[in-house]
Amino acid sequence: MRKDILVIIVLGILLFGCVAKPPDLPKTTSGCSTKECFLAAANTCKNESLRLNESFGTVLLSTRNCTFTKTVLYMNSEESKQIRDLVEGTSITCIYKKGEFDSDWINSLVLGVEKCDGTLKDAIADLLALT
Repeated sequence: MRKDILVIIVLGILLFGCVAKPPDLPKTTSGCSTKECFLAAANTCKNESLRLNESFGTVLLSTRNCTFTKTVLYMNSEESKQIRDLVEGTSITCIYKKGEFDSDWINSLVLGVEKCDGTLKDAIADLLALT
C-alpha cells in the first residue's frame, strides 16, 4: 500500500513539474534559450535543440525536419531510485507536419504522447501500471 501511495505522489510531482513554469535557468544547445523560441522553431520545422532544467530533472528537446525528440537526461535525486531507473535516459519521438507542432510535448511528460513512440512513452505506461 505504501508503495502505491509513493508512486501516486511521484506521478503527481512529475505531472505538476511538467505543467508548472520551469526554473529561469534553461540552457540551450543551439540558438534557443526558451520554450517559446523552441516552439516557434519547431512549428516551422527548423532544426533546433533546447536543454531545460525542469522541477523533476533535466530534459533535452530537439526538432529536426518535423521530427521532435524529448530525452530525460537525468532526474533529481529527490525522486525515488525506482523512478530514476525507469525514466532517466528515456526518450520519445514524435513526427508532425509543419505548423502542427503539439506544444503539450514540451510542457508535459504525458500529454500528447499517444501520437509518439519511444522508451519514455513505455516508462510512463509502466509508472501508471504501478498505481
